[in-house]
Amino acid sequence: MIAAKTTTVFAETLEIIVLLDATMEKIFQNLSEIDKWLDNAPTDLSQLKRGELMKLSVQLMNYSLYLLRVGSSIAPDEVSSHRGFSRNRAIVVGHFVRLTKLCEASLMHISSRQAEVAAIFTRLMFETVIRMFYLMHAKRSSFKSFLLSSYKPEREILEDLGNKAKSRKLIPIESRIRRKIRSRLRRDRITLSTLMANKQWKIDGKDFRQLLKDTGNEVTYAYGFGSASHSVHGDWYDISIQQLEKKGRFYQPKLEYQIPDPRITCAQTHLCLIALHSYVEWNKSDPDNYIRPIIQKAIKLNREIDIDDEKRLGA
Repeated sequence: MIAAKTTTVFAETLEIIVLLDATMEKIFQNLSEIDKWLDNAPTDLSQLKRGELMKLSVQLMNYSLYLLRVGSSIAPDEVSSHRGFSRNRAIVVGHFVRLTKLCEASLMHISSRQAEVAAIFTRLMFETVIRMFYLMHAKRSSFKSFLLSSYKPEREILEDLGNKAKSRKLIPIESRIRRKIRSRLRRDRITLSTLMANKQWKIDGKDFRQLLKDTGNEVTYAYGFGSASHSVHGDWYDISIQQLEKKGRFYQPKLEYQIPDPRITCAQTHLCLIALHSYVEWNKSDPDNYIRPIIQKAIKLNREIDIDDEKRLGA
């Protein structure tokens, strides 16, 4: 699952370390270095300038990404490492891999000093983490519900292509689309009749607010999901702050990017680290309790950075 190479991506003073392949010996060495870095992190953050605090925050997110990639790569035992996961477990694993890639993508934009783009990933991460938490403890039927609810666009496409096929021969691209959808349905053991008859497009019939409630995160709806929606949908809140500059009664385009600050990095790092901690427990891939103490130290430092930055912002 893991073979040997570490790459570093630089952007001005910010860097991203990405685990591509590495020997287990190298991984343990890197984890030990991260652990030492966490132990030696500044204890009085108030002595740092805000730019230095941001650099510390980015470095922590950088190391958190490495931890995510390690978490994605390790298996609970030798058999699982070669065989892989059953489909239901693979759905949870896939959510965690998605989170890892979202973290890396956001960090790339943060390192390029593009706050508006990096902010888009907060809600995507949040949704991924909550669904993963829900499915970690869900019953078997929940996975069937998840699979079926994933095919809503394909159902509409098949319905449209079916109507077209009644009046004319489908053109090659339409036939290819229909053939690929049907192939994926067979792979997922979903019959065409089941898909076309389905009327429920939510996991277990639950909207996101209910998923939050079931995972003990209901209070975060407005703050974590609702407010992050501005960046995803590009509503007036986002456009008026991020994309336009008001001068008097008129607006002008604002093409320059805003520089990211710890409010973005801390929120995203927190999501990644709490998900990682839950994932290695669920996957039983840290039997010697080696990586979880490192994760807990990283969570603690991230919280301290967030608290210190909030003090600087004031009321």
